[in-house]
This record gives sequence, C-alpha cells and structure tokens, in this order.
Amino acid sequence: MLLRTQIALLLSGAILLVAVGVAGVGIWQRNLDAQRLTNIALALQSSLWNNLVDETVGDLNLVASELSVRLSNLAPSLSPDAIGDVIDASPDIVTPEITVQVVSNEGDLIRANATVLHSLPLIDRQILNRFSLGASMIGGLRQESRERFVIAAMRAIAIQGTQRALLSVSVPADEIVAQMADDIGEPLFLLSPRGRLVVGTDPALWARAQLSIPRHAARSRLIDVDGQSYFAVAMRVHDLSGREGGTMVALRDVTEAQLFSGGVERVGLVVVALAALLMVAALYALLRQAFQPLEDAVGVLDALSKGELPRPIDHTGAGEIGRIAKAVAVFRRNTQQLVDQNEAIARQRRRQERVIRRELERLAGLLDAEGRAEILGDLATVLPDNPDRQSASHMELATLAQLLSLMSKRIADQQNRLTGLVAELRDSIATRARLAALEQELDIARELQRTFLPQPLAPDPRIEVFGLSVSAKEVGGDFFD
Repeated sequence: MLLRTQIALLLSGAILLVAVGVAGVGIWQRNLDAQRLTNIALALQSSLWNNLVDETVGDLNLVASELSVRLSNLAPSLSPDAIGDVIDASPDIVTPEITVQVVSNEGDLIRANATVLHSLPLIDRQILNRFSLGASMIGGLRQESRERFVIAAMRAIAIQGTQRALLSVSVPADEIVAQMADDIGEPLFLLSPRGRLVVGTDPALWARAQLSIPRHAARSRLIDVDGQSYFAVAMRVHDLSGREGGTMVALRDVTEAQLFSGGVERVGLVVVALAALLMVAALYALLRQAFQPLEDAVGVLDALSKGELPRPIDHTGAGEIGRIAKAVAVFRRNTQQLVDQNEAIARQRRRQERVIRRELERLAGLLDAEGRAEILGDLATVLPDNPDRQSASHMELATLAQLLSLMSKRIADQQNRLTGLVAELRDSIATRARLAALEQELDIARELQRTFLPQPLAPDPRIEVFGLSVSAKEVGGDFFD
C-alpha cells in the first residue's frame, strides 16, 4: 500500500472519529439540554403542585379547624347523630365537594358525610401515631381508593383539652390537577403508585399514548401519538404520610419544535458529512500532489536497481520530498552518464579488440599451419567473432594479457623449433657437403684402383677422369695390353 494511501486512510479515520465525536458531543449536549429542561420542568411542576396542594390544604385546614370547634361545642358526646347534625348545620364551611370523616382515637370511623369504601377512613394507624406523638395538623395528598385521589387536612377534636377524636376534611384532587393543567397549558395525568391512571385532564390522549411511566424515578421522554410528538415529563408526588403517593405526568406538544430540531439535526449531519468528505477529498488530492515526486523518485530508484533507465522526473516539488526527488534526479543523471561512459569504453574496447585480433591473425599467418591453427583457436576462444554483451562486459585486460602471453609462448616455441630446424638443416647441409666430397674421393680412388688392376679386353672403354671422358687406349694402351 502506498504511503500516501496509508496517510490518507489514517487521517480519514481521524476525521471520521472527529466527526463522530462531534456528533456524539452534539447528542450528549442535546441529552444534557433535555435533562436540564426536564429538571426545570420538574422544578416548576413540583413548585406549582406543592403551592396548589399547600393552598388547598390551608383552605381545608381552616374548614377542619372551624368544624372541630363546632363539634367540640355542639356535639361533645361525639355521637354519630350529633356529628351528622353539626355537619349538616355547617353548609357555610362544608361545601358539597368536601368530604368529612370523624374517627375515634383507635381509628374506627364514627361518622362521614359520604360513603366510605369498606369503612376505611383516610386516617390510618400511621396518622394516628403521628397525632399521638403531638402532631396538631396533617395535610396533603391521599389516595382514597383505586379511582380517587383527595387533598385532605386532618386535625384532632379536643373536648376540655383532651383529644377525643380525629377529623379529616378532603376534596377530590381532580380540581387542583385541572387547575395546574390550565396554569401550565399541558394535559396532566395523576397515576397511582402502580402506574394506573386515576386522574387525567385528557383520558383519550392517555389511552392513545399507552405510556409506561417508570414508577421509581422522574424521567422524560419523547413519544409519538398519531403523528404528533409529545414531551412527557414524569414527576413523583408524595402523600401526606411522606411516602410516594403517585406520579404526575405532563404531556407537552412539541411537534413543531421536534420537526424544526429534526430538520436542523439532519442539515447539521449532512453538512458535517459533506465537510468530512470534502476534507478527505482535499486531503487525498493534496497528498497525491505532494507525494507524486516521491512516487516518481521511488519508481526511478526501482528501475535503476533493475539496471533500467526510466524517463526523467518531471516534477520535483518543494520541501523534503522535493529535495529527495532532486537527489534521485541527480543519481539518475549520474547513472546515465556512467552508462554512456561505459558504452563508450565498450565501443573503444571493441575497436581495440578488432585491431588486436587483426594484428594477431596477421601474426598467426606468419607461422606454420599447426601453430597458426593453435593460435587462431585460442584467439577464437578469448576474442570471439561475435561476442555477446555479457561476455564482452566481463572481458578484462588480464584475459587479453593472458592471451598475448599464450601467443608469445606459442610463437617462442615455434621460433625455437624453427631455430632447431635451421640448425639441423645447417648440419645436414654440412654433412651432405662432406659426404659429397667423400663420395667424390671414393670415386677417384676406385677409378685409380681400377686403373692399376688388369682389365679384360673390351672395346675401347671410356672412363671419366676428373670429369673428362677418355678411352683406355688414350690413357695407356700398352699398360692394358
């Protein structure tokens, strides 16, 4: 893989990580903003809810205080009928929506102005214990039944300074839930601790939403209901005992804001993606332009390592890579000069070899056939007629010197043989001359001996004496007679 590709991939990965990090930071920031808005909404809702509950409890506490005084004065026996008569005689403070319950110190219901489910009053053992510990008034939210939340205020009924019974005054929580929904301009839903809807300003919306609100934590979430986006904020509410009494859920229509936010997010993602792609493309183009001289230099070095001479480097560029490319260009130029020089030396060597071969062949022509054949064979071995480039490149002067030494030796041997032959020839000529003289002397002696010996008669024979042809009669006929 090319270096520029590795760097491009590395930087592209870094850019991708940065883009993902930016997107992650954006999402995290959005979640933080949503959490902050949730906290603000929860704080506002909690404050508004507590104010409404406290205001309602305050009003009910006034009713309970006045009613407890009337019961102490008008029904000291605290019989059910007497209590009922006092309640009925107090329409100025006991309005139709107010529910009054009177229980004994043991928690038994004495009288109520409305039906009590399973005869279970609002005041339970825990509240009795709190009054026994000295509490003068207790008020707040209370779940009366599975289908009813109330706001209640509870006081003790004292007769002659002694607590004789307990009084609770309550109103349905529907009114303050509706009032709070009007104040914040959002549908409100009050759920039981089990997550069941008890009070709601828009039950149909709740039925379509089909929410599953966490019971043990305040959460916020976005939900879609029939193409509408709602921001649901769940707030825990506590009852008058200090325990978790239920969950208050507010649904805010954020369809337009969500569409705008989604559009902004999509545009932001597209812009970030395009910016990342442009950066990667620009980075790749920059690296390609910056590393092109380096790639050319590497290609030239690779070709030079294989003994080839590629085209020169066209673009050297600037910086470190440019200096490398310039250095490689100098190496290539020097290599080209060295190759040209080697080729010139090779051509000169070939010319010298042809001259040497011609002179050696001429010298070999002066020898006899055997010596000439030997020298021409050595010459063909060392200096072939058509040498290839590789053998010619490896030929050195030492080989030529060896050839000349060999030829000198052969010529010396030939000269020694010729000298020996000449000496032998000279000796042969001298011996031949001596033999000729001896033969001539022998011929003379034989002729002389023949002249002294008797010869048979014969026709006048002729003999040669010192090159002259004479007859016997002319030499001395009387002697032969």
